[in-house]
Amino acid sequence: HHELDAALLSFQRVFYEVLAADPRAAPLQAHLHELVTRTIEFGLDGVEAGYEEAGGGADSAPAGPGAA
Repeated sequence: HHELDAALLSFQRVFYEVLAADPRAAPLQAHLHELVTRTIEFGLDGVEAGYEEAGGGADSAPAGPGAA
């Protein structure tokens, strides 16, 4: 699940970089934490919960077709 975590965090970083470069986004600045960061955190929690529910735990990947 580390790849999914990294992808979500990369998306968040790029999202903020794009908005920082766009003056039209200035009115949104006060709400970005709630709109973006909380959404990403929710997604990260969901990824972790999914792996735990599948029995893989937070630090392991689920067993694939070639797993022994």
